[in-house]
Amino acid sequence: FTDHLTIEILYGVGFFCGVQNVVGGAAYQVLLAQLAGRKRLVEANAKIALGETSAALVGPGVAGGLIQLLTAPFAILLDACAFFASALLLRRIHAPNDVPHDGPKASVTAEIVEGLRLVWGNRTLFALAWLSALWQFLHHMQIAVLILFATRDLGLSAGAIGLTYMFGGLGCVIAAANAERLSARFGVGPVIVHGLILTALAWQAFGLIGGPVWVATLLLGLAMLVFDFGGVLYGINYLSLRQAITPDRLLGRMTATMRFLTVSAAPIGALVGGALATWIGLRATLLTVGALGLLLSVVTLAVASLL
Repeated sequence: FTDHLTIEILYGVGFFCGVQNVVGGAAYQVLLAQLAGRKRLVEANAKIALGETSAALVGPGVAGGLIQLLTAPFAILLDACAFFASALLLRRIHAPNDVPHDGPKASVTAEIVEGLRLVWGNRTLFALAWLSALWQFLHHMQIAVLILFATRDLGLSAGAIGLTYMFGGLGCVIAAANAERLSARFGVGPVIVHGLILTALAWQAFGLIGGPVWVATLLLGLAMLVFDFGGVLYGINYLSLRQAITPDRLLGRMTATMRFLTVSAAPIGALVGGALATWIGLRATLLTVGALGLLLSVVTLAVASLL
């Protein structure tokens, strides 16, 4: 509003939001597990994902309309008001299954060590941590180059790229709507593995796309649909499995530890992806991500007994 927006302010806002998301994101996953109960974790995570993906499908279009109608500062102000309304609604939630910690309060360092020991000592959590960290590494390698590949190599416009992301959002909605049924039929472990395989196939498909603009747009959209369908299936069941095998008292420590171990690989993957694209090119980098993703899928199949 005052024409004083700078990149330094954006850095500060981004850092502050990131810190809050670390705390709030971990707490939300624990609260969800306490509210839903062990037997309904997949259902609860699927319904949350359905709400999130539906909003993600509609949100960009609404944002564009608000920016066009009201300008960006007003659109951001409305977004902030929506967050305040969400906070007020969350204050009314009561978790009847919350497990208070009896005894003296441990130090933060002791709690961090307890979380690390829990993940290290549980072979399923340990396998999931490695799997998710490697997946995040490859995913952010792809994120670092995909938009550049679409604009420079495929010649897609901003509108065409937005259309492909709508395909991806549709894949998210379909996956979230069917995750509970698929998990009940095939099991949580197999759905995790096959969701991962679908994302790897989509990574490989990204690097193979070519042709006229309309063909490239359609193919990229279909690849995005497959990727997001597999990614949401993987994510829902991954969250549900790690929540189900962790004692209630340790849910917070497990969640924070797993989030740190897995998400910390993301910025490294982005740096590696950007450097590799500079060295061998955008298409070759995407093909490399796809090949590594397929290798990760093979390894996951080999250790699927841990899931």
